[in-house]
Amino acid sequence: MARAALLVGLLSVPLGYVATNYGPGFTRGLTVFGIGRTPVAGVYESVVTLEETGICEDLAYHAETGLIFTLCEQSLESRLSWFPPLARFDTDGLEKSEAGLFVIDPKTQKTDRVNLVLFKGRFVTHGIDVVTDTTWDKGDGSKAVYIIAVNHLPSPHYLSALAKNASTEGMNKARSQIEVFHYIIGSSVARHFRSVWDPSIVTPNDVVALGSSPDDLLVTNDHFHREGYLRQVEDLWFGAEWTSTVHIQTVPGQDVGGVTASLATGKLHNNNGIGHGRPGTSEVAITSCASGRLRLGNVVKNTTDTTTAAATKRRGSKMVEFTEVVEFDSVIDNPSYFSDPYGDLSGWVLPGLSRAADLAKTFGKPDGVDPSIVWFARKDPATGTWSKKVIFEDDGSRIRSASAAVLVAIDPKEEGGKRKAWLYVTGFVSSHVIAVKVDL
Repeated sequence: MARAALLVGLLSVPLGYVATNYGPGFTRGLTVFGIGRTPVAGVYESVVTLEETGICEDLAYHAETGLIFTLCEQSLESRLSWFPPLARFDTDGLEKSEAGLFVIDPKTQKTDRVNLVLFKGRFVTHGIDVVTDTTWDKGDGSKAVYIIAVNHLPSPHYLSALAKNASTEGMNKARSQIEVFHYIIGSSVARHFRSVWDPSIVTPNDVVALGSSPDDLLVTNDHFHREGYLRQVEDLWFGAEWTSTVHIQTVPGQDVGGVTASLATGKLHNNNGIGHGRPGTSEVAITSCASGRLRLGNVVKNTTDTTTAAATKRRGSKMVEFTEVVEFDSVIDNPSYFSDPYGDLSGWVLPGLSRAADLAKTFGKPDGVDPSIVWFARKDPATGTWSKKVIFEDDGSRIRSASAAVLVAIDPKEEGGKRKAWLYVTGFVSSHVIAVKVDL
């Protein structure tokens, strides 16, 4: 009871302040967390379950090859015990972790598993990005990509303390890093290229490569506090703008070390998923998950960088210059941009939980239910106004949680002229990736 009273006391200050001074904002918070929302099991023309793809937090659609990539932890027991993004630090379940890379072909709905080679150690999967290897030219028409992914490893100091039965109070339990793999399209293996770590990578959630280089990255940190009551305050109080995105550069061709970092964004609330924007632009999108905000901006040269590291100054750090913010009536996670090849229906796909307020009590349960929602947002180029609609909703019977979603257009000739697409949805505790045929 004492601990509960302390939490209520901590929350009463920020929430009370918000309620008194920002009534509409407080009401919006209730909406975003789904208070009062009844989960809906939508009716859809076709739903396909993609086997083997369990516990996949993110999806990456690679337009050049028309393939979807996902990294999956596969063990629900492992995910529910050790997952730093949700403050789970029980290392016992790590023994059951078995990360797998899967490639999905939307044309056939076939899923192929790709073996990870030259990689040692645990792999606790989270955000990913896939970019073309523009240097690959073997003269045989083959293509290759880099796969960049977040890996939530436990801290060696934490593991050592546990082994010695020593105190772990105040200790950073996770030492997350970025993994880079190289994959030749159609191959059965992906080669581990390098690991990237820097002290600025504190609570990484998602990552994007700038251009086509695995040596030039933007990484989001989703929390300032790794655990404890103040972390809960971060989630619940939209004014807790304590997280940021970092620009990471590595020395090309160097296996370890050679990492420089600089701040790419100012402080944001619950800085979370990050995604590429419109093709041919420097646009990126970053979501503030718990406050339901999509931020759009452009990657520009960082002229305000005060970093003293000579390498950073020499090579040029970058920052995100935001242009607008779009709000949604739920939490939203990894953003993806749908580029319409058959018309002018391009827009943003935003997955989330329809009742995020329940996550604290459902996450640790193997049979927990986390209803999902996926938004599709488009901006009218003529008026500048945004249209936002729900294109998928589920009460948890088809998929548990929704943290990533991508749209793949269907040729209108195949649908009698109607505009439809396959929507691929996955979640951080979902048993499978699913594909749903939706109307655009």
